[in-house]
Amino acid sequence: MQIWMKLASESKRELVDEIRKQMKARQLSASDLALVSGVNQGQVSRILARDFKVVSQNVLQICINLRIDPSRFVGRVHGDEDAKKRIVDSALSVWDGTAEDADLLVAVLGGMAALRNAKRR
Repeated sequence: MQIWMKLASESKRELVDEIRKQMKARQLSASDLALVSGVNQGQVSRILARDFKVVSQNVLQICINLRIDPSRFVGRVHGDEDAKKRIVDSALSVWDGTAEDADLLVAVLGGMAALRNAKRR
């Protein structure tokens, strides 16, 4: 069974910080962690560099070996309902009620998403 839990960037940072803290407490190098957890050394390095998007089987194996509960770091990816309401209210406040303006606002938001995706690469 594969488990894939998406992490927000702040949660990912906190999880990796906890992994590093537990490694230090146990005096484990990345190579040692790879060996005891059964995770490929390259994958361990990527995880420690925060180069992952979900809590995959490899991340779980590391957490299990370090006795870390990964569910502490998994939260709602898209924030709370209040934040969603503020976004909707803001968009509606600038919309003039026409289909053309709706298309324009959707295009603007799509452009923002494209910029974010390009920035992350």
